[in-house]
Amino acid sequence: MSGFYIKATWSYRVLSFLGKSLTIWPLDRGQSKGLGLLLNCFWWFYLLNYVAILVPTFYGLYNNRRNIVSASYSWIESTVFTEAIAVMIFSRWQRSRLESLFRLAEKQLAVKKRRVVRFYANYYAIVYLATLAFYVCVVMMYIILEKPKTGNNELALSASYPFRLEDSPIKWLLWVNQAIVFVHAYIVANFDGIAVFLIFTCTDRLKQLDKHFRDSRSYEHLVACVREHNDVLALIKDTNRILRFMVLKTTAFFMSYVFGAGLQILNASLS
Repeated sequence: MSGFYIKATWSYRVLSFLGKSLTIWPLDRGQSKGLGLLLNCFWWFYLLNYVAILVPTFYGLYNNRRNIVSASYSWIESTVFTEAIAVMIFSRWQRSRLESLFRLAEKQLAVKKRRVVRFYANYYAIVYLATLAFYVCVVMMYIILEKPKTGNNELALSASYPFRLEDSPIKWLLWVNQAIVFVHAYIVANFDGIAVFLIFTCTDRLKQLDKHFRDSRSYEHLVACVREHNDVLALIKDTNRILRFMVLKTTAFFMSYVFGAGLQILNASLS
């Protein structure tokens, strides 16, 4: 890939745009207060949409408790929405820490002298774009090919509602609600991409620190390296807090996904 280079700043801008659109990327303190208020309203808008879909999804899980296949679909969908809510709440709770980390990463990438190794910048961008494409394919396949049959076949998801949907104007509102949460659920992949990007910036800082230590020729240079080491250590500690949540989240919800898929496999083997 010597002749092919995707700038790390491009990856940062894509992450920033998607993160702000999904309301998990904190704004800088100097940015417009109106934009901050708008994103705050969208955060609550997305959260209310998740609540509006989680309640009927759990209701569908209860109604289809004797149908393992339908119940497993409801279980998987409720896991997706719960994971997205967890990411939203965590990113809001850690807003100040994320803002500090993003500001440092942006300054690091803005240095004219290229500091980020091309190999890592290329592969990060390629893997992230591949993840985005994979998510879109999974969503389309789920809606088109693996649409759950729970009695409410007019809608895309397995949520059940205590009223008839035929010729009902509210049906279109439910379609909009399900479309919003399905698209916004990409917040999970975006957050994981942000966490990996923070690892990427920490790796670059460590490589630069190693180079500075090797190039130091005086006591003053060595003192500067020690100060830089302390800064990098603080950066790694803050990043580790984000990564700890990502690992715990991924482990817990992956087990939940496996449980739902395992029910389908067990049902298929017994039938």
